[in-house]
Amino acid sequence: MTRVQLFYASVVVLVTASFAGLFARPVGAQTTSISITDLQPIYDQWCSARVRRDYTPFREFLAPDYIFVTTEGKRVTRDQLIAINEASTRRWTKCSNVVRDLWQSGGRTKVVATSAVWGTTSDGSVRVEAASTFIDVWTVVGGKLQNVASTDLESVYVVGDKAHVSQLSSQIP
Repeated sequence: MTRVQLFYASVVVLVTASFAGLFARPVGAQTTSISITDLQPIYDQWCSARVRRDYTPFREFLAPDYIFVTTEGKRVTRDQLIAINEASTRRWTKCSNVVRDLWQSGGRTKVVATSAVWGTTSDGSVRVEAASTFIDVWTVVGGKLQNVASTDLESVYVVGDKAHVSQLSSQIP
């Protein structure tokens, strides 16, 4: 195992343990095997939707009680996440999401994936790029595949010639 693989494996274990309560699903969640083949088309749809600025797939696949935890530990609901994206002045021209690994336990599937988007500010004058490595938690409820929780492990945003890098905070309760 390389140092990078060992690092990500350690982070995954730490994040999973830290967020165990957050990622719990209510009684009644169905246990169903979910594969990369099932999920990659959904991540592709999300990319296409971001470029088109159509957030219908987000409403379809993010559970009503979905929660996103930022690298700084801030919790964002599904509706807040969609509103942030809809209000964004960034115009994405290209997007790529790739499922890197997944594992299943307790009726849930945890996914490690990467995302990269490229575009400009709304007037086209400034180049914008973003990349992140994140964990999503999926389950099937009532026969429907739902993403119930996500967290970025690390993210990089570049606007013009300025970059911002953030990593998962060890201060998250």
